[in-house]
Amino acid sequence: MTWVVGANIGFGTILMASDIRVTLQDKSEHDGLQKIYALSPNIIGGFSGSVDIGLDILSRLAGQFSMPSRNAQDGLNNNSVRWVSRFIRKCFYLHKPSLRELKASFLIGSSNIRRVNMFGIPETKLYAFQSFNKFQPEEVLPGSAKSIGNGKALEEPVMEMLGAKEFQMHWNSGPEMHSFILATHLRNSVMSMPIAGVSPQFIMGWAAHGRQSLALRATLGANPTMTPSEELKLARSSKQLYEMIGRKSALAVG
Repeated sequence: MTWVVGANIGFGTILMASDIRVTLQDKSEHDGLQKIYALSPNIIGGFSGSVDIGLDILSRLAGQFSMPSRNAQDGLNNNSVRWVSRFIRKCFYLHKPSLRELKASFLIGSSNIRRVNMFGIPETKLYAFQSFNKFQPEEVLPGSAKSIGNGKALEEPVMEMLGAKEFQMHWNSGPEMHSFILATHLRNSVMSMPIAGVSPQFIMGWAAHGRQSLALRATLGANPTMTPSEELKLARSSKQLYEMIGRKSALAVG
């Protein structure tokens, strides 16, 4: 199981990063899977664990958030977090036991422009939902970070960067600059202290001020054959992944 890490930095912004590696049942590893997705104009989500389950549930959530009755423009709140938890749990048990044994975890964050503080800054929410505790929501408070998968060792570098002067100086520069700074810091951390099953090649995503974006570009310096402006070729479905790695099917963990 590889990693996804999310940071609720407050000030209207959620940041999320993930590597692109998958591990197959035969222990072989392949880089090329997208694990972070836009679920609505102001909600972003990522997964680790079973590739088939993770991609399926994020796709189903995006469909749910597109329904007017779900009020996705309000971002995550107490009511929506409860139904998200129930929905993920229900979808998880639709899958066969061999996939459920690979487990699944999700990070979902939002920036809610309908709930702002006295300075007009949108409310940010970030939650983890993990199969080991039946997807009970775990809130990640502003100024905190949370990882799923093998990224536990990356929480400390993220927290260090959130409090660093380099990061604090760019509060008004927007999520693109925050993502760039955090991406550089994470890249250096992974390359200087490798983590088993984790790729130093990763992507960034963010939800901020009622909108979201994904940075599907090569992480500077992680792959010497790629330039920072070169777009990564990533699978966004199980079918695409298996075609990319030359398999008809596989039990894959991302």
